[in-house]
Amino acid sequence: MRGIIASLFKILFRLQFLRKRYYGIVFRIIQPFKLFYGITRIAKYNSDLKMRLDLDEWVQQHIYFLGYFDSAGITLIKNRLKEGNVFIDIGANVGSYTLVAAKHVGETGKVIAFEPVGTAYDRLIENISLNNIANIEPERKAVYNKNQNLELHIASNKNLGMSSIYHHDTESGLIEKVGAIRFDDYISDHSIDRIDLIKIDIEGSEMFALQGMKESLEKFKPEIFIELKDEAFQHSDYSVNHVVEFLTRLGYKQYAVDENGNLIPDLDKRRKDYYNFLFKF
Repeated sequence: MRGIIASLFKILFRLQFLRKRYYGIVFRIIQPFKLFYGITRIAKYNSDLKMRLDLDEWVQQHIYFLGYFDSAGITLIKNRLKEGNVFIDIGANVGSYTLVAAKHVGETGKVIAFEPVGTAYDRLIENISLNNIANIEPERKAVYNKNQNLELHIASNKNLGMSSIYHHDTESGLIEKVGAIRFDDYISDHSIDRIDLIKIDIEGSEMFALQGMKESLEKFKPEIFIELKDEAFQHSDYSVNHVVEFLTRLGYKQYAVDENGNLIPDLDKRRKDYYNFLFKF
């Protein structure tokens, strides 16, 4: 029965006036009553892909009911990537960016997807398999400034993407020990000869990842698509400003990404709610 209700909600959310009320419906009805707890569906994604989705998990729920999670970010990578490009997804989660990028870079391109959280990684592997995509290299690794083991504070199953090396408000109480790699070492060890676009979304650990890829950034000068929110850094040793200053010193220029995936120079302060940014030379 709940599966039928989920299908009905999916149809209803095609109506614009209900899409605008999505979050209110989620917070007032879907979450309190646990309507879709334990419900999993294989759904069409991005017109030519499929994903297996847990309907009580934040990101996957968005994808099922609204079509995308962060549609602006997906539009951006579609616009930036070309046939033959190499895309790096750091914090790949269940693969929403990874799958789209793999289609856009084609058989002559490559996607490397890093996801350290076990449950998310398993779903990433499943979604890659569902689509029979051969140009994705998944890695169950964290990206850090040195090669070592880390402890991840795993978020609840309601939002796996919030898992972090730091304590946070959505912890499940579970801790996973994962291997972390220094990005420059990985690129050298795997003889990667080009990098065109890097996406980073790792809940306050962005600075550590960037410190470990300085040589690659200077050599390949890839574009960097990154989510920067002050609250993600509240338990970190670094801040959003540290990230911006680090990349600026390397010669990068910062652009905000608007709700349509367009680039806006960050000097434009008319809007204060930009969280996605592209850095490029």
